[in-house]
Amino acid sequence: MFSSLAADVRIALRSLLKAPGFTSVVLLTLAVAIGANTAIFSVVDGVLLRPLSYPDPDRLVTVVTHTIPAPGRTGDLPYSDRGYWHFVENNRSFEHFGGYTGGSLQWALTGEGAPVQVDVGAMTLSAFQAVGTLPQRGRLPAPEEDVPDGPQVALISDGLWRSVFGEDPEILGRVVEMNSESWEVIGVMPRGYEFPSPEIDVWIPRQLDPASENFGGHHLSAVARLAPGTTLESAEADAEDLVSRFADAGYGPT
Repeated sequence: MFSSLAADVRIALRSLLKAPGFTSVVLLTLAVAIGANTAIFSVVDGVLLRPLSYPDPDRLVTVVTHTIPAPGRTGDLPYSDRGYWHFVENNRSFEHFGGYTGGSLQWALTGEGAPVQVDVGAMTLSAFQAVGTLPQRGRLPAPEEDVPDGPQVALISDGLWRSVFGEDPEILGRVVEMNSESWEVIGVMPRGYEFPSPEIDVWIPRQLDPASENFGGHHLSAVARLAPGTTLESAEADAEDLVSRFADAGYGPT
């Protein structure tokens, strides 16, 4: 079953040969409806199946740059800061293009009884907007909070709100201590919200600098929402053009 479904959502991949021994291809994965359930498949090194309850899931995609730098070394190449902003500023296919840190941070939450270790995910505002899920309480980060040195605000999971904060109805605006710093709770995500992984307890703004010229540190994964009327095929062509232009400008891979 999974192999046939993977074939249904896999789209044509075209290589971009930009340097000897280096291949970069763009892979978009589409959320597809299956009966009463909806699932997203990331076809990279196998099939990853996760339940979805996001608005318009047929427009939700991931954009992955796959690299083959040398024999025996293959994998997905995360985006650099400059590569991410290149996509944000120049794409023609995505209503929202967001970045997030693939692996979660592990911080100590203190001041609420015994210290608790929480997994923290960092996402740009546009990543929250691409996924499209709103908090059950509170709000998403404001644009002025998703900037370098912006206010330290956080959203917490439904599970953390219940287990640590006792479903406190006054949780919004509460200042908590994480990683020995103060963070204001601005929202509680709905039960079952698991993006980008089910382990995450807390989400904070990624606060990327749009003026950054850092193209060597590859640390961001990307999630995007197709603009209305945009097909996967046109989005793929757009993405490949963006990767090609980025390499032609001398930055190398995104």
